[in-house]
Amino acid sequence: GHTAVLWNDLPINSFTLGLSDFNAIPMSATSQVVVSHGAGSALYGSGSIGGSIQLFTSLPDSAHSTLQAQLFGGSFGNIGGQLAYSTRQKHWAIKQIFFAQTAQNDFPFVNTAKFDQPTERQQNAETTFKGSQTELYFLPTARNEFSLKAWIQDRQAQLSPTMNANLQAHLYTQSYQNEKRFLASWKHFIPENQSELELKMGYMDDLYVYDQRDNTQTQTWLAMAQFKTRLTHNLHLRTQSSHTFITALTDNFDGTKKEARQEIGAGLHWQPFSKLLLALNLRQMWVQARAVPFTPSLGAEYKVGKAWRVKGFVGKTYRVPTLNDKFWAVGGNPFLRAENGWTSEMGLQFAPKWEKWEMQAEITPYLLWVQDWILWSPLGNVWTPQNLSFVRARGIELQTSAHFKHRTWQVSKGLAYAYTQSLTDGKQLAYTPFHRASAWLQASHKQWFVYQNLSFTSLRYNSLTNTDAMPAFLLWNVSVGKSFQVGKQRFHTQLKINNLLNTQYQNYENRAMPRRNFLIHLTFNI
Repeated sequence: GHTAVLWNDLPINSFTLGLSDFNAIPMSATSQVVVSHGAGSALYGSGSIGGSIQLFTSLPDSAHSTLQAQLFGGSFGNIGGQLAYSTRQKHWAIKQIFFAQTAQNDFPFVNTAKFDQPTERQQNAETTFKGSQTELYFLPTARNEFSLKAWIQDRQAQLSPTMNANLQAHLYTQSYQNEKRFLASWKHFIPENQSELELKMGYMDDLYVYDQRDNTQTQTWLAMAQFKTRLTHNLHLRTQSSHTFITALTDNFDGTKKEARQEIGAGLHWQPFSKLLLALNLRQMWVQARAVPFTPSLGAEYKVGKAWRVKGFVGKTYRVPTLNDKFWAVGGNPFLRAENGWTSEMGLQFAPKWEKWEMQAEITPYLLWVQDWILWSPLGNVWTPQNLSFVRARGIELQTSAHFKHRTWQVSKGLAYAYTQSLTDGKQLAYTPFHRASAWLQASHKQWFVYQNLSFTSLRYNSLTNTDAMPAFLLWNVSVGKSFQVGKQRFHTQLKINNLLNTQYQNYENRAMPRRNFLIHLTFNI
């Protein structure tokens, strides 16, 4: 809920729930994924206190037509595929993708919630997911680009019960989710001063049905204008304005709720000399004509010698309450204040080159202080959201990577570690691990490749009382693949083995997770 998710700059986090279901985002239907760590409210608006994930689709870069198919199948009835077609001509281009997936998710697990700890199969966890993405581009001149994009999908999911209720069919529930997203845009390029004007109009219609009885429908209109230009050879300006109109109708609201949001923002990137880069960003948002916290941010990067860089960042951050937070029929709190706070970090990067090796190491300590953090908690017999006094998060992140390339050999490896302390009233936030670490290795030779990832998650408290904790766990995922050609057809096949160590673990208390499982993936061009 503290990560902003955007599709071609269109915010797709639910305006009622405040988050995105990543199970309902097909990675194969995006051209590029950009992950930004740390608070980014000055750039991406409400909800990006913890970071942002941007999903982009783009104009086909090939001057001819392509038709690609992907098929996969694996453990626990997990099967699916994708069919993608694209073509580009001088003044127009088309991309069309169809995707579908179904999974039984009937994996066996040891039910530690029961006294005799029997081995059971997960019940009521089947999912079905299908949809399409369509992109139309019109390029009348070299300076103009028009596009229409549509993303339509629906997902039916049985909601897996807790381990205690796994065999109690009368407690099973399910959900249905239908999402329609449309985006029209016009880009105008001015190459003389590297300027770009972009106008966008978006519409989203999200329907969520819980257990065939509770309906929530949210309709959103968004208009956005962006302008980028080079003021001087070392100074770039970016400005943005957006207007969002939200209408939500649900059985759990007292009537239809409407909300209007306006935002303006500007950013300056200045490189006064070759070793120093400065970035200033400003953003102001209004909700129902009332201003939320003004969010400036300032970042700097200085190059020391050939291999060292020093980075620094300080900025304001915020998150406005969701519609559910304010208007839920029993427990909603219309008097909630927006979360707001400050974040700062300092980073040191070392990127040397040695013979055929390219290496990089970066260490980043950070501090995040948020006032009026919104948390749902029981008040008597009713759950209701309340503003906590403040949450202070501090920690340190370490990342290292190395890449080797020689003739037909390529080897990449890396290590990441994060220590996180997120406290309110001296207690760690629920399900926030103190330590997380991962190590990965990828090697390829001619047509073969192998990849492995080892990740560790430390214990996590399951409530703000910090009395009970979820145990730490270690996961090891491995994949091996090969590319080959039969006639004119090129194939790529891959075998993935998840949880190779067969670890028994839980992400959330009393929720079973699968142990060792497999997935076979085949891609080929037609």
